[in-house]
Amino acid sequence: MTTYSSKTVVCAYCGKETEVTEINSTNAFGPCDLDLRPPRMQRSTIHVTLQVCPHCGYAASDLEKTPENLEKFLNIFPTLPKGKDIVAHYCLAGDIWRLVDEDHDRAFGMYLRGAWCADDLGAPDRAKELRLLVIEEARHLLAAPPPPTPDFLLRISDIARRAMEFDYANSLLKQAKDLSPQGFVAKVIDLEQKLVDAKDTACHRVDEVEQ
Repeated sequence: MTTYSSKTVVCAYCGKETEVTEINSTNAFGPCDLDLRPPRMQRSTIHVTLQVCPHCGYAASDLEKTPENLEKFLNIFPTLPKGKDIVAHYCLAGDIWRLVDEDHDRAFGMYLRGAWCADDLGAPDRAKELRLLVIEEARHLLAAPPPPTPDFLLRISDIARRAMEFDYANSLLKQAKDLSPQGFVAKVIDLEQKLVDAKDTACHRVDEVEQ
């Protein structure tokens, strides 16, 4: 099961106190999605893996920390979006990592979680928009050392497929196959290829692999 606790923190952006929820423990039973979204119960914790200040709208994994380049952050984000839109808050957190700290790995993770939230809300257009941002961050990661693994290429291919970027998904699968993956990874790549060929944009899980 998943257990939570609450604590009071001081927002690093506006200086006001707010109560946030933290995960004490969770678990995951069953197969993950092809883009590695975890199964339940961990799957349902996505709403608390991001802390949001209700006073100013600042969103981060830790509300008590600001980006390293605070001056740049304040110049880019003189005001922040308020409200309870979790998708917008994940997008903001990704924007901060991308534009301020230029941390493409963390931006990748925030945008992808935003896409998952949009999936849960039944908002396919917003999910696609977030996945396109994930792909842009992935391009940065793929261009930097070390060379990508078949697993990572497969994951990005699935994200591209869900965003209807089938040509890009195909190119990533080709790169993954050129690395001569073995065993289960090779079978998942074959599954992904079938989905891309069929222009299937639905969510699929790794247990759909043919044994």
